[in-house]
Amino acid sequence: MVSPAIALAFLPCVATLLIRYRHYFLFFYRAVLLRKVRDYLTGLSREERAFRYVLTHAIPGDPLHILETFNQWSYHCEYLGTLGPQKAKILERLIFDQAPLTVLELGTYCGYTSVLVAQSLPLGARLYTVEMDVSRASVAEKVIRLAGFDDDTVSKAGWETPARANEGEGVLIGARPSWHSGKRNALGYLKTGGLQLPEFPSQPRANPTPFYS
Repeated sequence: MVSPAIALAFLPCVATLLIRYRHYFLFFYRAVLLRKVRDYLTGLSREERAFRYVLTHAIPGDPLHILETFNQWSYHCEYLGTLGPQKAKILERLIFDQAPLTVLELGTYCGYTSVLVAQSLPLGARLYTVEMDVSRASVAEKVIRLAGFDDDTVSKAGWETPARANEGEGVLIGARPSWHSGKRNALGYLKTGGLQLPEFPSQPRANPTPFYS
């Protein structure tokens, strides 16, 4: 049995670790433990719960308000691996500057980035989006349609991507497919001079979802 004196001697070390890595402990609690408990209690996935919140709190047909509602849910309810407002502004600015007519997204997830890209595209442009997970793809489609985008602007694509997407001027590689396979696929679709943006959410500090181009 450990004596109280030895246990007390370790308390400062434990407290230091908890303070230093508090972001990671909080991230683990919100992203893993809390999610599993709520998955069990509700019978719904985290993405489905997020959509229900958006459906009841966001303004239909208003993409920016839908994105803001996603951010509120992620900050105050459960962690959701989306861009967040800071990195969303970076992507939005890149889309405005490049003004691509065709964009391919590998990894739709819950549709957050799809809505962001679609509302930033120039008139007549099109976004093709791919999601391997059937349940997430279903949620993403409902989010995209709730934002007011139809098949003329945002189209679901299988891994055998439509011919028009093979000349993509911009390729977003989401965090859901493996990065390396996504990169290989993206390079095959990317037109000369196009922009490739790997996305890596799931960082615990202040929703930092970096983009690398």
